[in-house]
Amino acid sequence: MPEIKKRKLGIDELEKLLEQNHIHGEEAEILVEEYERKRLVTHPDIRKIERISMYDTGAGYDIVSFDDLDSHETNRFIEVKSFSGVPNFFWSRNELDAARVKKGSYFLYLVDRDKMINPNYHPIIISDPCHRVINDDKTWTKRIEKYFINLNTSFESLNNSFELGVCSNESIDGQ
Repeated sequence: MPEIKKRKLGIDELEKLLEQNHIHGEEAEILVEEYERKRLVTHPDIRKIERISMYDTGAGYDIVSFDDLDSHETNRFIEVKSFSGVPNFFWSRNELDAARVKKGSYFLYLVDRDKMINPNYHPIIISDPCHRVINDDKTWTKRIEKYFINLNTSFESLNNSFELGVCSNESIDGQ
């Protein structure tokens, strides 16, 4: 049985952590957008390389770009993740769904915050991450962090199945 980690985190600390994560993500996205513009510097439609995460947080990716100089429309969909140390990231269901649909047109760009100040730095780029991350248990460890639980039956039948508001008889009796 895995050990339960006890973490004390006050609301102020949580807010600071979330704000810092937001800043890290934004910095990484800016770096990747600049990286794409340099990679495709002679593309005739370079202005179409765009950080869509600024106005569409539900797309499942952060940046639209081109696969190569011969691409006539945006066909590279980039999800940016930043990390420090060993590459790691959280991947939302929406991002995973977009990756499944886009397949080889979907890319993860993993940005090492400790190295991104180097002018020659380039991110780790993973194409088709559903295949190359989700299905690769040798390279990547996956861990479920939370579940979405949905009642499949009526609330009335739940009332008949459980004694609502009570954890156990022992907790009532104090035993």
